[in-house]
Amino acid sequence: MPKTRKLLETLGCGIFIVWDGDGAMTHEDQMRSLRLYGEHVLPAIREIGKELGLTSSDGANASKIESVGGAAV
Repeated sequence: MPKTRKLLETLGCGIFIVWDGDGAMTHEDQMRSLRLYGEHVLPAIREIGKELGLTSSDGANASKIESVGGAAV
């Protein structure tokens, strides 16, 4: 996560959008990728947000990352 941390430190952004499952992946692989993202990557990004004191554009705490599109993360 060093590149992601550097990006968040440099930009100071409280909103972080990711695109997952682009390309030739089976449905099973897409679901596994999304699950792993929710279990490992998003918690790490939340922690970085807390450490940096980032907030979203509406002033909410950036560590409260919610899912979009019905994905449970």
